[in-house]
Amino acid sequence: MAIFSPSDLTVENVKSMSETLHEGFFRNPELTAFHDIQEGIVAGKEMLIFQNHTGLTGYNRTGCSTTADANFAIEDVRKVWTPKYVGDRFAECYDTYIAKFFVYGMKAGVNKADLTATEFAAFTEENISDEMKNAFLRHLWFGDTAIAAGTNNGLSSGQLKYFNAINGYWKQLFAIVAGDATKLTAGTELETKNAEASTAAQKFDSTTTSGQLVTAALDQMFYDADERLTDKDPSELVYIVTK
Repeated sequence: MAIFSPSDLTVENVKSMSETLHEGFFRNPELTAFHDIQEGIVAGKEMLIFQNHTGLTGYNRTGCSTTADANFAIEDVRKVWTPKYVGDRFAECYDTYIAKFFVYGMKAGVNKADLTATEFAAFTEENISDEMKNAFLRHLWFGDTAIAAGTNNGLSSGQLKYFNAINGYWKQLFAIVAGDATKLTAGTELETKNAEASTAAQKFDSTTTSGQLVTAALDQMFYDADERLTDKDPSELVYIVTK
């Protein structure tokens, strides 16, 4: 199967592949906008994160007591890098493009079968690099090792491998909330809407919009958030939501 469909690409007046245009991906932020990319990770390497002390210290003391404060403690959290190998393989044969537009990006003469270091290869690489970014974001945000095909996610069984390499941000956030109810902004009407059993039932209607359910929920989330966030200038904060 050819990477491109060259059957109708016989435009003789375009003599260079660099003269063609790519349609860009929509809504994809730069990878560094929300992510800190780490290289050279060793599988199974443990990370140690020290938390801030969240209890009370300093009290009305009398005399010269040397009794230690038993409530003072700095907790640690241990995380483990568990990288997964994500890849794909694309095959292409040069004779698919003979007498087609793409021939302008190939080598001449007997070297035509060698697609390396050609304009065609650079053109293909540019397309694949965009798709790599798309794959990165898909796994990072929507990855779910236990994902199953279903009506609400629109996935077939053959598509699951594109989502089940790791647990992405949303899956991890739901697990955090399930383990600590204080991390959840509960009791909003939007939460009730999200608890509906199907995509159709969750769909916004006139009551959702006129009642400003989203605005109310986001405002409540802000006031429920850790003060290290709410003390920041609002211009430094963003809400990341699903559609």
